[in-house]
Amino acid sequence: MFNKDFSSFVILANTPFIEASKRDKFKEFLNKTITKDFKDMIKEFIFPYTDEEKDNYKIWIVLLKLETYEEAKLVANSL
Repeated sequence: MFNKDFSSFVILANTPFIEASKRDKFKEFLNKTITKDFKDMIKEFIFPYTDEEKDNYKIWIVLLKLETYEEAKLVANSL
């Protein structure tokens, strides 16, 4: 079943672990490189982990929150 609560998110999988103190710089990097054509559409970058979880996982993700499903689909299809 499709969950509409998450329909406006894009998942960037397999990203490096980013410490909380460096996340603003990583957001700037993403806006200048990967998401540069969509930076006005991205409402929020979500890092669903804490610094304390660094050694618990091997794969990291960043969620891009957009306003609508259509925007998320456009961004996802372009990455």
